[in-house]
Amino acid sequence: MGLKTSSKEKILELLKILWYYSDKEHPVSGEELCMLLQKQGVSSERKSIYRDISLLREAGFAVVKATGSQRGFYLETRMFDLAEIRILMDAILSTPSISAAKAQELVKKLGCQLSCYQARDIEEQLCKSGRGKSDNNELFHYIDLIHRAICQKKKIRFCYHHKLYDGKRAGLDTGRTFLLSPYALIWLNDKYYLAGNYEKYNNVSNYRVDRIRSVRIMDQDARDFSEVSPYKDFFDVEDYTRRSINMYNGTPLLVKLCCDKSLLEPLLDHFGGRMEFVCCRKNTFTVLVSVNSSEGLLEWLAQFGPRILVLSPLSLRKAILERSQRVKKAYDQGAPIAETYAQ
Repeated sequence: MGLKTSSKEKILELLKILWYYSDKEHPVSGEELCMLLQKQGVSSERKSIYRDISLLREAGFAVVKATGSQRGFYLETRMFDLAEIRILMDAILSTPSISAAKAQELVKKLGCQLSCYQARDIEEQLCKSGRGKSDNNELFHYIDLIHRAICQKKKIRFCYHHKLYDGKRAGLDTGRTFLLSPYALIWLNDKYYLAGNYEKYNNVSNYRVDRIRSVRIMDQDARDFSEVSPYKDFFDVEDYTRRSINMYNGTPLLVKLCCDKSLLEPLLDHFGGRMEFVCCRKNTFTVLVSVNSSEGLLEWLAQFGPRILVLSPLSLRKAILERSQRVKKAYDQGAPIAETYAQ
């Protein structure tokens, strides 16, 4: 390899070396920097390296001189610190919507934000189980198309699938085509949802993005969300998500709940500061929350069993009791009972 003499090339190579080979526990000496630069075809002397390090510092790179038993230089700050990278990696690997191959690709990219030693240490600790991962390798491409359609206020056409079991293995059905006005991409419970208006109805419905295939942006303008939702100036994703329990749609409902005190954190996690405390006793508290009446609401309430009691409205109390009776009937019969609602 011919020697590079350009000062710009030299400084860039020096930055790459410090980025990849150095951290607080692994400083690189001036002599080692010369050797590593030489391997990259860059001629350098120790004195000139010190000058280049000064230039990097002036440009805003935190190149620190180690003063302990290990002498040398290291890059102190990066775009992300180690803990941030670790959290992002774990989130990616544990997300069912991202295929195993894409997850590994993203983890590798994030590892490039650390030194080789830090990346190696994290790599050894990561849980890389592909359990429950999506097989939709075009997910990111579809997200890009949907995002662009939302920004351009255009309709999209896509095929929406559900999983089925044919007696041998689980797979996808043939799917159903939708023409949709897209309003928002929403991340909830480790899944991506698309919220939009299906042209046949005057409401907003939700679709799991990992079940979507063959996305096309259409020339038709999207229907304005103000025609099918309570939002006027902008589509309020936070409010919409809070109302749509488990991303099920329904009519708005003001619900009064009497809860065991052990449920304070789960309710705050879900509703935040938007629930109104009515009263608080020794072992229970009562709140008012605005949600959408749906099968998702019933499922969400059911997970808490007797620790949560619907006080009003009566229609919801009745629905909860009927659901409980169906569960009892299924156990009495020894076989599950099919529900008429399917997400």
